[in-house]
Amino acid sequence: MEKYRIQDEFRSKEYNLLFHGVEITKMPETQDFSDQLVRSFMTEKLQFAPSLVSNMKFANVHRLPRRTDASKISNSTSKRPPPIVKFCTMRDKMEVLKLALRARQFLCAITKHLPISIKALRKGGVGLNPPLELDILQKLYYLRNEINCFRILFDC
Repeated sequence: MEKYRIQDEFRSKEYNLLFHGVEITKMPETQDFSDQLVRSFMTEKLQFAPSLVSNMKFANVHRLPRRTDASKISNSTSKRPPPIVKFCTMRDKMEVLKLALRARQFLCAITKHLPISIKALRKGGVGLNPPLELDILQKLYYLRNEINCFRILFDC
């Protein structure tokens, strides 16, 4: 049962990217404002052409709320989670990932949005059951290849 939950979570986050290093503002961020911040980040830091950025369609752009756990609070309360961008097409997501290395020179990063249990496994933490998770990762890898072949064959 846990295996299916992880697969569902992985599929729901397949089109998402996290943009670490996008400027933090003091005012509350609406979806439109977050969208503008991410687009300006892409033109300034990733050096995308403004015409390409304006043609990209995002299904959703938002930040998760701050954590209020006592264990997570430190002296630097300005730390906020990165914006999560859900792309409408895999082509746009892959174009951004191709240029993700450019963000490192600005001390920024662009990462895939992975399920929590897989993140824990990648960090070496205690996840569910490592053999089970590795099995799931392997199946998801093959599933992704099958989906890509389907897209190529039927031009989706």
